[in-house]
Amino acid sequence: MYAGCGDGNILGIDIPKGASGTIGMHNGLVKNLFLIEELQIVVSVGNDKSIKLWDSRQGYKPIFEIKLLYKPLCADIFYPIMALGLEKDKSLVFDLKQTIMNNYLFQNSEEFIASPLNSILTTVAIQPDKKKVILGAADGRIGQLNILDRSNSPSYQTKETCNFKCHKVDVDGKVRYYSVNSMRFHQIYDFLLVTSGGDGVTYYWNINDKMKITNYQYNKVPITKTAFSPDGKVCAYALGYDWSEGIWGIKYGYPNQIYAHILQSTDVKSSS
Repeated sequence: MYAGCGDGNILGIDIPKGASGTIGMHNGLVKNLFLIEELQIVVSVGNDKSIKLWDSRQGYKPIFEIKLLYKPLCADIFYPIMALGLEKDKSLVFDLKQTIMNNYLFQNSEEFIASPLNSILTTVAIQPDKKKVILGAADGRIGQLNILDRSNSPSYQTKETCNFKCHKVDVDGKVRYYSVNSMRFHQIYDFLLVTSGGDGVTYYWNINDKMKITNYQYNKVPITKTAFSPDGKVCAYALGYDWSEGIWGIKYGYPNQIYAHILQSTDVKSSS
């Protein structure tokens, strides 16, 4: 197991032995961490505007590094595709394999795509069929980008197809929008997207038909992360404060819990 830390350290954890050690480091917070199992390579995304690839068998130095023009806010990998949500309403979708092979570093600002959402990007998800990228934002909206062909560089061209508001609460005629904190595609039913937000609700969407299937509420406690089990039968949710209201929003006794939801037939509908 691997863990990215707030102090920039990347840890390799031996669960049976109960031991851990540092395999690498960023100059600042580690925003995202991924393990590409087929390569046994760890990919880290840091607040220091860098993406680093690590092989824990080859020491402390990264085997490849990309310096970005913009600070990354969120990331996803469905190898070989990698997608980034960046500051200043930018995003980047590229072929990680081709980037490594060609030692490409993305120093041309024209390769960074304008986000279809006019808000801070909070999460991103790549559809398993590798045809779509979904971006989530702090204002409760999600936006869809269709992946087109690559140009001469490893970056993909994309086409904005739609965006809509999904995490909102209407109280006495007043609508409040909540951040989309996490999104995850189902690895078998690749049309099924789960979004989780600061409103304490998870929505199940048929993203191909742009239709909501169902939703579950968790007592208005923000949901900070969502993930499916490897067999796709269980969806896990982490509940806790999402810092949407800063230090002033912290409440005494705020729950920090993990729930597991067994998928039901009503959660999944085949794409029409």
